[in-house]
Amino acid sequence: MEKHSTEANPSANWAQIIFFRIYKDDIEGTRPAIKLFNNTRQRCPVRVALVAADSNGNPVLLSEGDLRTLELIDYITNAPLSSTLDWQVSTERGEYTWDESMIPTVVESTDGIATGVTPLSDANREKRQGAQMVTLYVSTSALSRKQVAVRIPLPSTTAHVSTNHIGVVDPDGFGDGQGRFNSSVMIEPAAFPSLDIANYGVFDSQGNLLPQPVGNTDYFYRAVEHHIHISYNGRMLPLKSVSGSNSSIVGFSVHRTDRPFDLMKWGMTYYGQPGQAQPEHFPLAPLAKLRLTSGSEFTPGTMFNNCIGQIVGKSTTRVVVGLIAGNLEGKFLNSSNGEIPDRIGASMYLLDDYGNYHDLTLSFGSSADKLRITIT
Repeated sequence: MEKHSTEANPSANWAQIIFFRIYKDDIEGTRPAIKLFNNTRQRCPVRVALVAADSNGNPVLLSEGDLRTLELIDYITNAPLSSTLDWQVSTERGEYTWDESMIPTVVESTDGIATGVTPLSDANREKRQGAQMVTLYVSTSALSRKQVAVRIPLPSTTAHVSTNHIGVVDPDGFGDGQGRFNSSVMIEPAAFPSLDIANYGVFDSQGNLLPQPVGNTDYFYRAVEHHIHISYNGRMLPLKSVSGSNSSIVGFSVHRTDRPFDLMKWGMTYYGQPGQAQPEHFPLAPLAKLRLTSGSEFTPGTMFNNCIGQIVGKSTTRVVVGLIAGNLEGKFLNSSNGEIPDRIGASMYLLDDYGNYHDLTLSFGSSADKLRITIT
């Protein structure tokens, strides 16, 4: 009887695949569904294990170049996953966290998927030893699930070895012995659920953000901080960034002057990135200075440093929006000393650690020392 070596030869030419399996997190697992936020940023891992062999069945170690030719495909249509606009495949994990416990439960289906596992014989277990493992990462904007298989081109041919042979009974990854395999995973995209405004902050009875006094009160102006967070399923989500745009990091702010008989005559905001102690884009053009009716001028940076000097409530799970308000009448000017109009509303986009944007609008409440947020 012919014997085959179980040790892979890194220098030999390979001609066939003798073990081929795509799976979630356990090569012998029975739950192939993978949940993923469909925000195009989060990436879920899809794992592939395979053993190549030469024409005599002796294991061969594939090169890095060979492994790079592995391709995820649609289980049904055979089309490469990356050939569509709403699915992307990468070899990199990406910067966003993949945590299935954060993703809404979807109706899982195992139609067409072999979810059972047959215990490996000693001979097959020995053959599988030394299998090469590759992890690919999938992101999507799709609204519907997709069953995913994997393929690799045979050397010097146009043919592929794939794991989407529907009629093949393949519970262990060794296929039918003729180079045909059958395994897949079902990727279930999910949108981040809509949240109530109460999930984004703490509010007073009038719906204004609850202010947190900070710094000293030795001047005609004072500072307060407002903490904006994302509370979901009892957890404060870690945040990646905040911006005035959902396509790049740009600044945002609001400023306002009130009537002479109001207690606080003006207010202007600053903010910091999650976890950062210093404000960003402050002041935001065209605002450059405050001129009091007495003629005295003050820059926002000077007032911030005099009053507080840093963001007190910084945290990676919140965005701090500060407000400096004063009780002496004045006007906001640009760098050319021209008076600028009030900016009473601004878009702000919170990006969580899982790749989801949360679109909010920051605005003033009934006076220059009160802030509100609304869901856009």
